[in-house]
Parts: sequence; C-alpha cells; structure tokens
Amino acid sequence: MTNYNDSDIVSTKFPTDQGVIRTFIPLKNEVGNCLPNELHNLPPEIRPLIHSINARANVEKGIPFTSKGQQKKYNPTIAVRTIYVDTFHGIKIQAVDDLIDGWIIHTIAFNSGGVYNGHNGHVPNEDEFLHAASTLVELVKPLLRNPDDWIHILPGLHEHGRAWWKSIEIPFHVLDDGGTILSAFGGAKHPKINRPPLYKCQGESIAFSTSIGDLLIRIYRKDLEMRKKYRSMVTNDQPVLRIEVYLEGEKLRQYLPQGVWRLIDGEERLVGFRAHDLRTAHYAVMSKFDGAYTKVPDAKGENDHKLGRFMGWVSHATGMSFQQQFNYYSTRFQASNQPVSISNARSSYHIAARKELALLSQVSLTDLFSEDAWQYQPVVEASQLEAMTQARHRDIRILPEVEAAYGSTALTNG
Repeated sequence: MTNYNDSDIVSTKFPTDQGVIRTFIPLKNEVGNCLPNELHNLPPEIRPLIHSINARANVEKGIPFTSKGQQKKYNPTIAVRTIYVDTFHGIKIQAVDDLIDGWIIHTIAFNSGGVYNGHNGHVPNEDEFLHAASTLVELVKPLLRNPDDWIHILPGLHEHGRAWWKSIEIPFHVLDDGGTILSAFGGAKHPKINRPPLYKCQGESIAFSTSIGDLLIRIYRKDLEMRKKYRSMVTNDQPVLRIEVYLEGEKLRQYLPQGVWRLIDGEERLVGFRAHDLRTAHYAVMSKFDGAYTKVPDAKGENDHKLGRFMGWVSHATGMSFQQQFNYYSTRFQASNQPVSISNARSSYHIAARKELALLSQVSLTDLFSEDAWQYQPVVEASQLEAMTQARHRDIRILPEVEAAYGSTALTNG
C-alpha cells in the first residue's frame, strides 16, 4: 500500500528540502559565548531551544559579512559557533565573534521537513512549509540580541530584510519498484553538466554535478537512506526514489527568474518563491536529460553510429557504462589514432548510445512529472518521530509575514 499525507489532497506540494540562508543578525552574547559543555548555564528561557553547540576557531574564506555587506578577510583566529536549534535535523545556525559587532549570525541552514516532521522523508505541502518556516522564526527569535531583528531570519519577511537564499534543494518523490527510473539515468547526460556522474551506487543512487557545484542533481532511494539513518523508527516499507535538484548562485537566477529578487548590499538576491516556482525550476532541470526518457523511434530509422547504438543496448542490458565499453574499444582498436580522433569518436559514440537508451527507456517524462505524480507523492514514514516533533510545535501559528512571502493564497489575494 502506498502511503501519502492526508493533507496532500487539500494543499499543494511545496517541494523544499534544505535551504541555506545568508543574513546578518546580532546574537545574544550568552549564546555566542556558550561552550559545548556549558549548555546548562544558559538562561532557562533559552536552554530548551538549543540542542547542541560546536565551538571552534576558523572561518570559511569569504564570510562572514560585515553589517554593510562587505566580505572580511580570512582570519583563522576568529571564534565561530555552530548552533543546532531544537534538533539536529531542522535548523543549524552559524555565527562568528566579530571584534566590532559582537556575535553575528551569518548563515542559517533550514530544513522544512526536519522542522515539521523531525526528518525529511516527506516532501512538504504548502501548509507544512509555512508552519515550518514560522517555527524557524519563533525558535530563533529568542536567541537574538534585539527581538525586532526577527525580520532578518527568513528571506522576504520585510522590504528591508537582510536575509537571502544562498541555495535551495527541490525534491520529488516517486515509487520505483524494480529500479526502472533510477537505472534510466545510468547513462543519461545533462547539457549543463559536462562531467561523469559525481558518484554512482548500483541500485541505490546516482548524482550529477557541475564543476563548481552550483547545480547538483541527486537521484537516490530515500527509503534505503532513511532505514540506515533511523533504523526501526521507519514505519512503512516502499521503494521511494527521490529526485532532488540543488541550485546555488547563478543557477538560482537561471531556474528561478520568477521568484522574488531584491537588491541587498548592491546585489540582486533571491528573497522569496512560491510552490509553482519550485516545481517549474525542477522540471526545467530534469526535463533536459538526454537518454533518460523514452522516445518514439524515427519513422525513417536511425542507423547512425551502429557501434554507439550497440553500446547503448549493452549499457541498458548489463549496466556497463559507456566509458567502460569505449575504453576497451579504444585500447583494442584505436591505439594508433591521434588523441583528437579518439575524443571525437568517444563523443559520437556516446551521443548515439544515449539515443538508443531513449528508445529502450520505459520512463515517460510527462508521466513521471505529471500533475497527479506531483500532488500524490509517496513518503517514508517515521510515525513516532513525526508525532513527537509536531506535538512540540503544535502551538506555533503561521505568521502572516511568512504566508505573504511564500503562500499561494496571499499571492492570489494580492
């Protein structure tokens, strides 16, 4: 039996997983100065909010930002804190001890599923995302030196807000009994990615990434990952495949032009988006894969590069990569050829092989990402963890500022 969220029927999917927020917010000194073994010394109104703190000296190059948005020079002696709010799975704050401004929050990693359910085995719907985003604000607000700075926690809450999205993950779930969908991407290629798969684990996962990592596509069995992580806490058993798109930097601009962009510290930054924006971006990335989706054969026949076509069939039948096959062919039969000739042959054979894979593929692009597939996505459940997490945040209400920035109802009414 396939498991879905009951509320999926009345609330559209809001496909987000981890998002990284850049901001600039003064943190209470008692929080910033707290060491990992001193949590018990925190004020009673703050202690329940913090799961743990990691302390070290050393910061990433290029951060943190000053109050004017300028990047500071790298200094390995600056004290930094990583603060896990509520649990390990939803909110992670990074702060730095600035000589002038004191402790400053510069980065917030926010996982809406982790905040709402205690794990990310569900693709959240809009109501769940809005509640999780409001929970983020309510949990972090008590840690701020000035409570009025809460408008800088989540992007888009105020026209003068300092927060913006550095990166986002857009997930999609589908049942993949037999591994047909996962295997369809084994020999596929994305036009924006000119590298072999970042990693590939037969029957479990495959990932593609640009050289600078601003576009990352992960396709993996979410149920297997959850079982390894949560073991017996997982309460249902079904082959859930996650197809996840990660966007950062210029790729956010390229695939989310319809989002809300605002000038912050002299640069256009992403400060808001709607559910439809995320879905559109996901499809724009995933629909471009060559060799993954089924294609109707050409009526005139396609006989170009028969060896390349045969390589596509071998890959489909055995799982052997194009590169493995071509390496043997090149070593065996092209040893005397010039490198440029070998490179051209490789490119031609690989193109032909992916064309053959498209003829053999059983995965339909339109069916895979259909309206029903988006709205009724399977989940990986951990019922007890979900119940405990939701009970802990039950009294938190959706903030009107959050709904105005991300809710479809606010958009319609506006």
